[in-house]
Amino acid sequence: MSFLAKLNVLIVDKINKIINLNKKVVKMNKKQLIFMNVLFYLFIIIFFSACEAYINIDPDPTYTVIYNENGSTGGSVPTDATGYRQGQTVTVLSNTGNLVITGYTFIGWNTQADGNGEAYIQGQSFTMGTTNVTLYAKWTINQYTVTYHGNGSTGGSVPVSTNHDYNNTVTISGNTGSLVKINVSEASYRFAGWNTQEDGNGTNYEAGIGTFTMGSMNIILYAKWVAYVLRDTGPAGGLIFYDKGSYSNGWRYLEAASVDQTSRVWGTRGDTGTGADGTAIGTGKQNTLDIITGDPASNKAADECDNYSIENGGVTYDDWFLPSKDELNQMYLNLEVYGYGGFAKAPLTSDFYWSSSKYNANYAWRQYFGNGNQYYLGKEETIRVRAVRDF
Repeated sequence: MSFLAKLNVLIVDKINKIINLNKKVVKMNKKQLIFMNVLFYLFIIIFFSACEAYINIDPDPTYTVIYNENGSTGGSVPTDATGYRQGQTVTVLSNTGNLVITGYTFIGWNTQADGNGEAYIQGQSFTMGTTNVTLYAKWTINQYTVTYHGNGSTGGSVPVSTNHDYNNTVTISGNTGSLVKINVSEASYRFAGWNTQEDGNGTNYEAGIGTFTMGSMNIILYAKWVAYVLRDTGPAGGLIFYDKGSYSNGWRYLEAASVDQTSRVWGTRGDTGTGADGTAIGTGKQNTLDIITGDPASNKAADECDNYSIENGGVTYDDWFLPSKDELNQMYLNLEVYGYGGFAKAPLTSDFYWSSSKYNANYAWRQYFGNGNQYYLGKEETIRVRAVRDF
């Protein structure tokens, strides 16, 4: 039995004795005695209960510091078992349990879960107030880098690396630096996008369009290369119309300009200058030089091709020439027949195309792309011109 319970029994006993004594001294009826007894008993109980509550009040209470993981996906929070009294110094603990969240870095503790309260780092201290304190782990989102790799390119430059927040959407860069891969292992290659593996067996991404969600590590995207085939778009933005199968004399492929150049005369009728008489594939470049240096006419078809220049992807291509008779025919067979190139086909002399191959002093070879017919035409005639280049 508690001290106060014993005290209550003692007081009740004394009260009853007093009441019995009063009964002898003062005549009271029974109801009055009961009422007085109960009233006095209640007063005593309330008084001593209040005394007990006062006695149990801790005049110097302690408070705790609780650490909260605030969404972590691994690790454990540190534990501080110390009871701190008001005014005592609290030293903030470190991330001893290696709390982690994928894609985020632990940077300390905060008095609010959203990080907008009072911030603390390991070893920092604060003075305990009059309430328990909860410290929430504070996280900052990580950034990861996307790096582009030329993967064997022989020219141009890769796009600049970019940094992205974890879980953000990344848009893949285009071939902004005009990467090329020319004459490697007896072939040349067109850029075909980016891949997560050097051998091209990873995930493919279309240049300038593809997207992915940034993960929790840096990523390297490798240029993907595909060997050129007929009718592919070439390095200068034209169309591949001939592949001789291997490199020799510095080239393997012929590329036609994507559009016609200005219609021109071939040269001077009756000019007997030497050269420009090659008709085979591979002779067009020399024919063009022969016409430029040997024929006195100005603004000739050969001049038009030699002066042609185009920029594609930041690279200037100015190595064009007028195709030979057989080169022009390959353009017809491998482009026009398949619906490529946008060549003129009206049955008009003005819609024929010049070759760089001379027939004789008065005539040179031309071709009609409506049916592929090749025949000679007076050098002074003004007809269409389509420049080509080799690589």
